[in-house]
Amino acid sequence: MVKVENKETLRLLTKRFMKMNRARNIIAVIAIMLTSLLFTSLFVGSVSMILSKRATEIK
Repeated sequence: MVKVENKETLRLLTKRFMKMNRARNIIAVIAIMLTSLLFTSLFVGSVSMILSKRATEIK
């Protein structure tokens, strides 16, 4: 990694890269959101199944 002394140049380059990769960044954010939704629904579903199984065993 190259050390850049000029902070304004670094900000300019970062802004340009973010503009160039906007579509990829949006897809990555959507993928992260869907993955978290998947794990949340999996966790809630498994907890619901465990509680349902306990309720039927009690009866």
